[in-house]
Formats: sequence, structure tokens, C-alpha cells
Amino acid sequence: MQRMPMSRLIPAGCLDLSKLRFGTTAWSYYDPSSKNISDFEDTVKEIRKLNFPDVSGAERYIEVLSVLPLIISGKVSEPRPAVMNVIANDNNLRINVTGFIPNIPGAASLYSLDANERKIAVDLVKRGIDHASDFVRNGYAILAGPLQGVHESFPEKIPSAVEIRDMEDYFVDIVGDKIAPYAEERNVKISFEPLNHDEMLSIVRPGKTALELIRRINHPNIGLNLDTTHYAQEAEGPCIDSIVEAVKSGKAFNLHLCEHNRGQFGTGDVGYRVRELFAGVVSAIPNGSVLYTGPENFYSGLQRPLRIWRPDKEDAKQVVRNASDYITEKLSN
Repeated sequence: MQRMPMSRLIPAGCLDLSKLRFGTTAWSYYDPSSKNISDFEDTVKEIRKLNFPDVSGAERYIEVLSVLPLIISGKVSEPRPAVMNVIANDNNLRINVTGFIPNIPGAASLYSLDANERKIAVDLVKRGIDHASDFVRNGYAILAGPLQGVHESFPEKIPSAVEIRDMEDYFVDIVGDKIAPYAEERNVKISFEPLNHDEMLSIVRPGKTALELIRRINHPNIGLNLDTTHYAQEAEGPCIDSIVEAVKSGKAFNLHLCEHNRGQFGTGDVGYRVRELFAGVVSAIPNGSVLYTGPENFYSGLQRPLRIWRPDKEDAKQVVRNASDYITEKLSN
């Protein structure tokens, strides 16, 4: 059965979605290390079929996962930004680059207690910024993901309270002094994604901790990627309240919609409050800002390297389709 256009599905008087941009992640569909550009082209066509709100004048986007370590090591070829941008533009999509830095031997985080390891991390993030800038259109891009460091960023022993404060200071100083100016120069906005402890030991934790760190940095090119999975597990207080607070601060660039257990959005504790979530988010968005939002899922080949603790048995593409249908239905009621 042919779907009705979303502009006709959403009745007058509904939520004002004009400050939201909808899209989803390419990694639901294909291996980001693929050298075959037709894989990306097929992915774009699939994403165009998703049932997202059709807001007048709003852009729709596709997040492209950048496997930076493999590119840096020469194990995969550099993606072809010019070609990929043409394919996306031809399908009325904007590319949103997601930098992925997994556990690289010898590398550490931006808040490591070791000065040399912090330098390595800065160099890696700058490589990610360079890579993202190749995809920039109209001077704007988002480099999202766990850029605050690698998975094995903590030493074997649990850091003391004093060490954690030192780590937070290192993070704020390095991002403010070295990363933010470089990102601004390259026209890249960085979304730091607070992660739950099952996927990464990090000082950038969902809730007030992450927001306070980003506020201390206080730079327009530095913000947050709010993932409902991580916030549902780790945020201080109700998940939606923490997300709305971050959006209201003007420090939120992205919103990933996924369940508390990494399941399909709409099947757990987060999705059933989707209208409340969107109402809070829409009312909190500062004038002139835009929040990109969309469901995410990971095809099976990415679940292990991303250390997803709940591998999905369902087809990732179908999960995203179901999630977008669910969001559309709830927002149109």
C-alpha cells in the first residue's frame, strides 16, 4: 500500500517540528569500510523510503560512519566524499559524518593521565575533523560519536576522585584549546556522545556530567550527541528530563533514538514516551538552532567492534523502518 505524504499525515495543531531534521545512520545498511560506492548509493535510496515527518523546508540527513583507524592504517581506502555528496544531494539528503575511534593499540583518550597519550588522542581527533571537513556542505557538518577517547581509556585500576577531577580538567583544556579552534577553522561541529559504562569507561557520562563539561568548554563548535540508550541507562534523574535540559542549553546537536536495551525504538521504556520526549525537545530548542534526530541500529558486522552488549537478531534495516513508522504514528496522533 502506498504511503501518504507525511505533510498530510501530521494534522494542524500538532507539535511544531520545524526545528528538527530527521534522518538515520548508514551503518544500519552497509559495511562502512566497503570500497564499493554502489553500496552507499543503495543505502541512500533505502533511507529515502523511510517514513519520516516531511517538514516544510527541512533537510533530511544520512550519518556516514568513518572507520578512521582503518583509513589511517591504510587497511581501507579513503571514502570518496565528492562522489558520496553528489549521491546524497541527488536524493535530497545531507551527509552527517560520524567519526568512529575504537580501541587503537597505543592510543588513549583526551583525558588520559599520560601527556603523550593525550597528544596521540588529539592527533586522532584532528584527523577525524579533517576527514569530516571533506564532507562539509554549506560550511556545516557534525563529527559525532565517541570522540572523547578509545574504549580502553582507563587504566586497570579505577581512578580516584582526584584523578577523575584531573581527567575532567585535561578534557576541558585540551578540547577548548586544541580541538575547538581547529574544528572551527575546518567548519566542523563536534558532538561528543556520552556513553554508558557497558560500552565505554568514560568521564563524559550522560546527564549533568557531560553537560557541565561542555558548558565549561563553552565553544559554539562543541556540543553533545544525545543517545536515548545511554541516557536511559546512566543519566541522573529521568532520561527525558536530562535530554531536554541539554537541548535547552543549546549544547545539543544530535539526538539518536534507541531503546534502553538497544532494541528497536518503540519497544521499550523510552519509546512509549516518544511524544512527551519530542514535546519537551521541541519546546526546549533555542531560537535559530536545529536538532538532527533519527533512529539508529547496527548491522551485525558492527555490533562486535562497537562492543554492543545486546546484539540484535533482527534485520537492522527492518528495525529502522519499524522505528521510523512508530515515530511518525505517535507524532501524528
